[in-house]
Amino acid sequence: TLAPLCSSIARGVMIAADDHLGFMAVQFNAKQLGHVEAILNLGDHPDSALIARSMLEGLCLLKWAAQDPAVRGLQWRSFSLVIDWRFAREEEQNGIAGMTEKLRAIQARIDERGDALYSTKAIDAKAKGSSLPADPFLRTWYRPQLRQIFEAVDAGDLYDGPYYFMSEWHHWSPGGLATAMSFAEGSMGYTARSPMTHAASLANAFQCLVETGQLLDSHFGLG
Repeated sequence: TLAPLCSSIARGVMIAADDHLGFMAVQFNAKQLGHVEAILNLGDHPDSALIARSMLEGLCLLKWAAQDPAVRGLQWRSFSLVIDWRFAREEEQNGIAGMTEKLRAIQARIDERGDALYSTKAIDAKAKGSSLPADPFLRTWYRPQLRQIFEAVDAGDLYDGPYYFMSEWHHWSPGGLATAMSFAEGSMGYTARSPMTHAASLANAFQCLVETGQLLDSHFGLG
């Protein structure tokens, strides 16, 4: 019931050219809906936790961007320039014609953003008049650590709770895999089914859809 509602509220939304957060929110809403579909298809397979973890991360990134929409929404959207720059540089190194000129054009657009897309190391080098690193740009579109972003949107409990638990499974830790192990009469078993993980994933997915939908509704005044 919730997924069709969250899908319908984004239909027909008009996004102004300079509404970077609005553009971001519509894309994030669409991805969250895709994640929900995957969780429903997986049922009680514990890999639903991997998807729910991604949903929590996306929700907190979007809420964090909404705290400073003019800057952070544009930061997210502008990071595509860094992606294009890295691709063009690789193509130039491979001898593809026209890439040098394309790199210059992308660089000019990046420089319109000042130091926003440069790494801390590159900014320090510029301040000292030193040579920039070969790749002077951010590795991710945001600067803080994810924990800091979760805490900034009052989601520290989510980070220390379900996000941490799901990360154990994601990172192949013994704590994560232990949930799938069973021991009986001197033998060991492994099961790829977990009703508990399924329930947790559904709960987190529900929260992510609700809060993303609320942000969309508020931002565009959909009523």
